[in-house]
Amino acid sequence: MSDGRRTIRAILLDADGVIQHATDDLDTRVEATLGFRPEPFEDFIRDVFTAERPSLTGAQDVVEALEPVLERWGAPGKAAELVRGWWCSIDVDARILSLVAELRAAGHLCALATNQQEHRAAHMSRVLGYDGCFDHSFYSCRVGHAKPDARYFEVIAETLQLPPQQLLFLDDHERNVEGAQGVGLHAERFVHGRRPDAVDDLRSLLQRFDIAI
Repeated sequence: MSDGRRTIRAILLDADGVIQHATDDLDTRVEATLGFRPEPFEDFIRDVFTAERPSLTGAQDVVEALEPVLERWGAPGKAAELVRGWWCSIDVDARILSLVAELRAAGHLCALATNQQEHRAAHMSRVLGYDGCFDHSFYSCRVGHAKPDARYFEVIAETLQLPPQQLLFLDDHERNVEGAQGVGLHAERFVHGRRPDAVDDLRSLLQRFDIAI
């Protein structure tokens, strides 16, 4: 095991695909919010995610960005409702959060490192209680940069006042892992996959970095 791996001072965990998942009833939630199912639904999803993109760095409010999109799709004035119905239905893996609590109790600094727009970030931090689950939360909309941008990871290292080599970043997207590695962080791909034994795989991954629990 390399010396770098033995000096991990902080563990950074992505949110979606690592500790949580959006509930899998998106089409039902959209229809309940708008009063109809937009078709082709795949095109509607693409338009919504495209509109959301600037809000991930805080450049635009997602409700404001969605208003013209929904007007084109025949649902004017529904943006705020759609944001709540679309992005605030989340399944959290309590076992992963319990492991995070174990890590913190053992003296390891744990931070959330996730791309989110402000409305979802507020829901996660306050309603889901992530403010109390992590030592730090790095929501891209508040950092001002989004993964895999190198500056996102540089801001984290600067905020924690730790060299990149002492940070371990876990994410389910390879491009984000590569972005972190490019800045000098230790980074590994971890895909939850909604598996009941995902927490065991996470423990095994951490052990590879000599992170005792």
